[in-house]
Amino acid sequence: MRRVGVTAVAVPRTERSARGDPDPLGTLPLTAVLVAVLFGIIENLAHGWDSPGIVVAFTAGALLTALFARHALRSPAPLFDPRVLASPRLRAPPPWAPPAASSACSPSSRTSRTDRPVGRRSSVRR
Repeated sequence: MRRVGVTAVAVPRTERSARGDPDPLGTLPLTAVLVAVLFGIIENLAHGWDSPGIVVAFTAGALLTALFARHALRSPAPLFDPRVLASPRLRAPPPWAPPAASSACSPSSRTSRTDRPVGRRSSVRR
């Protein structure tokens, strides 16, 4: 909950759209970005980071992000204004924030592809 409060203070305010409705053309590439990147993250355990499907998913995510940003910068009422990311307050964490999840980045918490079987959830026969 503390991070939510810190984020609410750190994120700059932007003006609301006069139209009030979400940008349908901006929604499509942003949704596709999320699907492509999440697919790459989720499926990497089964296929590996260097498999063609994962590389294509991340490449598509990067290209779609550029397409979304281009559209949002030209739209009179974008779904999300990318200029918000230029704020200096969003570039670095505030000085009072603790280091980001150092235990999640430690080598002991990573799972190797050989640690778990692929395709079967359990070796128990039914």
